[in-house]
Amino acid sequence: MMVQPLPPSASASGRPAATPGAGDEALLRISHLKKRYGAWLAVDDVSFSVAAGEFFTMLGPSGCGKTSTLRCIAGLEMPFEGEIVIDRKLVYSAAQRIQVPANHRDIAMVFQSYAIWPHMSVFGNVAFPLEARGVRGAELKSRVGAALETVGLAAMADRPAPMLSGGQQQRVALARAIVANAKLLLLDEPLSNLDAALRIQMRAELRNIQRRLGATMIYVTHDQEEAMSLSDRIAVMRNGKIVEIGAPQDLYHRPRSVFTAQFVGQSEVLPCDLPAAPAGGRVEARAPFGVVMCTGVPQGIGPGRHGLLVRPEHIQILPRGSVPEGLPNRFPARIESRSFSGRLIDYHAAVGASSLAVQTLSTSEWEVGAPVVLHMPPAHCIVVEGSPG
Repeated sequence: MMVQPLPPSASASGRPAATPGAGDEALLRISHLKKRYGAWLAVDDVSFSVAAGEFFTMLGPSGCGKTSTLRCIAGLEMPFEGEIVIDRKLVYSAAQRIQVPANHRDIAMVFQSYAIWPHMSVFGNVAFPLEARGVRGAELKSRVGAALETVGLAAMADRPAPMLSGGQQQRVALARAIVANAKLLLLDEPLSNLDAALRIQMRAELRNIQRRLGATMIYVTHDQEEAMSLSDRIAVMRNGKIVEIGAPQDLYHRPRSVFTAQFVGQSEVLPCDLPAAPAGGRVEARAPFGVVMCTGVPQGIGPGRHGLLVRPEHIQILPRGSVPEGLPNRFPARIESRSFSGRLIDYHAAVGASSLAVQTLSTSEWEVGAPVVLHMPPAHCIVVEGSPG
């Protein structure tokens, strides 16, 4: 393997270089990675690991550092600090001045633009990375055929690339990535150029392909719904840093930070005060409209100013006069506005001086101005670190 030494100007972290042990199951391990463009620190001390066969997504707004991190993993960008290990091989280390070139990292990448060569057929596009490695004859035909079969394009092998639809081009790019049997597949917003209906279809196909192959995928997107439906784990990024890593269900139902709560899914995050530390997994949060009993309290949350997360679909609208005595977290309210979208109705309800978003099925409807009671089940009232701006 070629090892390209870092230029003398690259800084070393000063940390001892870590080498994964024999029992290390992570296929990818990133430690304290930093990447700068001029004065802008695009990747700021990022660390995470990805297990073999895992679908891992980096999610965040534009400019948060997710694509820069992906390109550092691929060897297309040079960090200035940290280290990257792929399949127990050190491919980048600032401390040891190691930078393994992209073509020696056993990775394959699908770009946002697909990078399909218009002068080649579908077969030629998929065969190119194998031909570059010297694969020829029956083996080439067999491996390309298997990759095209996997993505459902076996019947289009001889079709010119310009005659493909957007979805078909995306499949060609994916086939070209998987044909080389790389250890790690990197995907940079590969569905962003497709229309909404095709994106949903391709999500399902991409996840099925990943499971069928047992492939390890690192996926970059700003689309939270895409990340939630595809991923085993998600790293939420902001300003070059990882804010939080977790399974989609945990990030949605039990986020730790205000940013994650607001970025992932629809949410109401209200300022609240905790007068005391949680006891027995329960705490009373003082919200603008009253005291809210919460059982969704992350470990380590103490007294002080925090955020109170209540998802719109977790708030129940009840008629006044029929609310059972002793029901926790019930607050008188009035419907301010409503928006009918077919299956769902989105409301805004005035609760004291606050206005809360509430979402219900269209099987029951409330008129604007109707006096109601809002019920917030304690299990769906989540205290998150930080106060909403």
